[in-house]
Amino acid sequence: KPFEEFVGQDNCVTYIGIRADENRKGYISQKDNIKAVFPFIDDRLVLDDVYKILNDSIGLPEYYKWRTRSGCYFCFFQRHGEWLGLKRNHPELFKKAKEYEQKKREKFSWNKGKQSIKAKGYTWNEAGSLDEIVKKAEEKELQNKENKDSKSKTWQNIIADDDDDSEDSPCFICHK
Repeated sequence: KPFEEFVGQDNCVTYIGIRADENRKGYISQKDNIKAVFPFIDDRLVLDDVYKILNDSIGLPEYYKWRTRSGCYFCFFQRHGEWLGLKRNHPELFKKAKEYEQKKREKFSWNKGKQSIKAKGYTWNEAGSLDEIVKKAEEKELQNKENKDSKSKTWQNIIADDDDDSEDSPCFICHK
């Protein structure tokens, strides 16, 4: 809704980076003046293709050391291990995300008719606060280190095996 309000009546093309191997379409506006284009799907590019393109050109972005996809640092669709990676690699951004979480926790309320509702709490993820999520990720990381099978896996597969998220979970902007 905020995006559509920003665009207004202007013509707009949104390029959506969903790959051909992802089982989702993302958000598609119902407004006639906003057109969605899916270049990766149109060109049948899958994850391996994206990695090859990046490696052959600019290289993998730094954040792929701890993330499996791009997005905002405070995206609530991050996997638990990705929050841990953010904390380790960009503690200032992790702290900022925690500040947003705390502000929302303190102020989260809305009106439903005449009834004012105050939420009991706000977190980026239903699994708990960012501190709780990071703690779970650290525990899982320790378990993986103790598991000798994980030594033969790539870092991408280890993150993808994280059972707190599925590969098809979109960020909110891409969600239908």
